Amino acid sequence: MIASDIGNLIERALTESSPKEKLFYSYIFEGSSKSCFTAKTPIEQLCIDAFFNKVKTSETLVKLQRSKPIKNIHYSTNLIDLIAAASIDSENEKSHISSYLERHNLREAFLISTALGISIPDNVKIETPIDMLIHKVITKEVDDSVASLFTEVLLSSNHIFDAIVIKKLYELYLQVHPDSLALNEFDDLKYISKKISNVLNSLIMLALTISVSYLAVTYLNWSIENLKEQELISKIILNVFTVVLIIAIFLGLNIPSKVRALSWVRNKILEAIYFSLGLKYSKVKEILNMDK
Repeated sequence: MIASDIGNLIERALTESSPKEKLFYSYIFEGSSKSCFTAKTPIEQLCIDAFFNKVKTSETLVKLQRSKPIKNIHYSTNLIDLIAAASIDSENEKSHISSYLERHNLREAFLISTALGISIPDNVKIETPIDMLIHKVITKEVDDSVASLFTEVLLSSNHIFDAIVIKKLYELYLQVHPDSLALNEFDDLKYISKKISNVLNSLIMLALTISVSYLAVTYLNWSIENLKEQELISKIILNVFTVVLIIAIFLGLNIPSKVRALSWVRNKILEAIYFSLGLKYSKVKEILNMDK
């Protein structure tokens, strides 16, 4: 599914992102960040001011605006830094944004539009597959090529910018796609099915644990009633039973996947339950594991 592939892309991209890029991602999708990093440079301080503190004025920005490019390095040539500056001082950054978009494609224009809420210019270049995907989704030209474009872009993307764009596009895509309701209902159904599967797993492992406990108690009673030297043997059996019961509960309820016998029994019971419902458990498990 596209949704699970997007989730995997985001996870990979965030792992490889800088603190500034992670802050930008958090700003786009959450409006803020639960944690922040310590600024080591004026640029990092600018991003913290814009995306974390959400200030209306920034001394750091004022100093950067007065500075001149050094070896063509300037905050206005970096997408995140430019967006940070424009979110604080949109009026004075208009010329920088226009200049930036003249040199870049629709992907960058879409990110600026998403972050700042401004319109995308009509003359932005469309050259790459992700540019074409953006164009089709925002213009609502949803045809058979959109799904293949999603797949192509997902396979070739690793950067956090691509992850942000694709996630935003998929949200828009579901709004204009004729089967969006069915897709959402499928995701809801899959979520509910996972919850049901988890409950069944817990109930089965609880039943197995109770069965082990019952057998242990039965054996303990028999031992006390029939064996000689009852007092000593009873103490030994009781201690052994306690240890076994604790281990059984721990294994049965917490890590059944690592215990082959318990896992085998659990799977057989689940197969029987789903078979009684006219379903094949292996297929259900495959669908439920799509997001992993």
